[in-house]
Amino acid sequence: MNVPTNVQVIEQGGVPAFAVIPYDEYLALVNSPEVYIPHEVVDFMIENDVTIFTAWRKHLGKTQQQLASAMGVPQSSVARIESGKYQSHASSIARYACGLGISPEQLTL
Repeated sequence: MNVPTNVQVIEQGGVPAFAVIPYDEYLALVNSPEVYIPHEVVDFMIENDVTIFTAWRKHLGKTQQQLASAMGVPQSSVARIESGKYQSHASSIARYACGLGISPEQLTL
């Protein structure tokens, strides 16, 4: 669904509060293979000149130590991935993504 077709807007206090779409369009959105990266993550990358790894971690409010614990690796491993100076293996990227609760595809631009 590129353009909503049959949308009902519900207002509260004269201000749009909800958009209701047909269920089949909702299912198409939910099951879409497209990968989404929040605007805030991209903004943080640009404004702070950091990698997407760091931007995601900061966006989700985690420290390197918290993420390292979730990944089962030392904090230095997280720092190495986030530095962007080294080529990360697919397995490391998958582990990082899992530690954040996102898909590995969301760590690529």
